[in-house]
Amino acid sequence: MNKTAGLFTLLMMFQLPGCASNPNLNYLYTQDQRQAIARSVDQCLDLMENHRANDHSTLPANIRLLSWNVKKGKSKNWEEDFSRLSKLSNLIFTQEAFLTDTTMDGTDSASFVSLSPGYVRGQAVTGVATYSSVKPLVECHLASTEPVLRSHKATSITLFDVPSASEQLLVANVHAINFSLGLGEFTRQMQKIETIVARHDGPVIFGGDFNTWRAKRVERVTNMARRLQLTPVEFEQDDRSIFLGHVVDHIYLRGLSVKSSRVERTLSSDHNPLIVELQL
Repeated sequence: MNKTAGLFTLLMMFQLPGCASNPNLNYLYTQDQRQAIARSVDQCLDLMENHRANDHSTLPANIRLLSWNVKKGKSKNWEEDFSRLSKLSNLIFTQEAFLTDTTMDGTDSASFVSLSPGYVRGQAVTGVATYSSVKPLVECHLASTEPVLRSHKATSITLFDVPSASEQLLVANVHAINFSLGLGEFTRQMQKIETIVARHDGPVIFGGDFNTWRAKRVERVTNMARRLQLTPVEFEQDDRSIFLGHVVDHIYLRGLSVKSSRVERTLSSDHNPLIVELQL
């Protein structure tokens, strides 16, 4: 299937509940009636408090995470790089996600994908996608509006069972507001996420493209992470993408330890992918 056909199929899946062209994947964004999707902070908090158990599948205690802004699939060889990098990952964050057969089939260890749509025009649908090896208990799609471009920036929040019977893992994947003169919309987007994370007592993974290309943005995110008791993942050889002198891609943790972390240089996006092994 070529990219145009893949996008048409994706658009149809938004319109037809339960429809999926690939039987090996379960597309949670298809408004499957078995999986309620929250689209506001209040709805998300309600689902987190009142969710129903699924088939009791749990994410493993050892989590292999890939986080990458794939630049809407515009660059050469991005599908090959995604397939290679994702094969051993059981949790994947993509921003500016652009779903094709390669990204749908590229990983055997993450068979569920939750797409929180951001930019939608005609048959083109991009957003924030969270791939996982098991179905999440809760799925929340939050959208924020770019003040200048009036396009959407998406956040995906999912909740998973983990081996500890007393805990659940909250996963937040964000593509932050970018084009704005002030910090108003950026701050409001982060406040939505903070409200949800603050209500969760268990472990947390919060990552993505934060667009922290300005000192005041870095300060806002750093202060939020401190309030939520989140610790940033550090990289010995820090090749994370830099814009206007600041790193823009981050992963923050609570209740997990880092076994390894690296950044892979790539020419297939303007962001370098982050690859982290975590232990609950």
